[in-house]
Amino acid sequence: MTPAEPLRIGILGAARIAELSIVGPARVCGHRLVAVAARSRGRAEAFAAEHGVERVLDSYADVIDDPEVEVVYNPLANSLHGPWNLAALAAGKHVLTEKPSASDTEEATEVRDAAAKAGTVFMEGFPLPLPPRHPPPPRTARLRRARRAPACRDDGRHARSARVRPPLVLPAGRGRSHGPGLLQPARPAHPRPLGRWSAAPGHGPGRRPGRRAGRG
Repeated sequence: MTPAEPLRIGILGAARIAELSIVGPARVCGHRLVAVAARSRGRAEAFAAEHGVERVLDSYADVIDDPEVEVVYNPLANSLHGPWNLAALAAGKHVLTEKPSASDTEEATEVRDAAAKAGTVFMEGFPLPLPPRHPPPPRTARLRRARRAPACRDDGRHARSARVRPPLVLPAGRGRSHGPGLLQPARPAHPRPLGRWSAAPGHGPGRRPGRRAGRG
């Protein structure tokens, strides 16, 4: 299969995030949205009509089992990411999943091992915390006023001006909470990457689809 051949993507659900995360990138890169299923057939039909998906199927399992689908995109509720990621990997599909890729460490390890066994690409759409390529968010006028607010004494008179510096606290282990190796940054491998997808080590270089860490 040549790199110029379009990906054939199946979508689980009709989530709003799909428009930005998979529909738009697929359209720009010339890939095909071949199938979609949702909680109801009506939702799936409306999604397919709006976004140009070729076929509507009755269930998520039908999307995964469809022989024409080679990549499964999973934007379902968080609790459904792990089970359907595992189902897609077991069917030999490449998987693009929204974060988190699993519900806990045990499930994440199971997903990682399943990806290794399948030999397919497994990617999680995960934004790196405070990536250096993005400038810091601009301070709002309210924050600027708070930083320069004068300190008040007990008698109500103003004392010297005090500069307030609210701390920025990130949880310990941010980006490692879903199991070892699942959120490692990756370098682009495909000439037409789909966007903000990161892959577990050993599950992507030279394979399809292309990958890029962080949000594009």
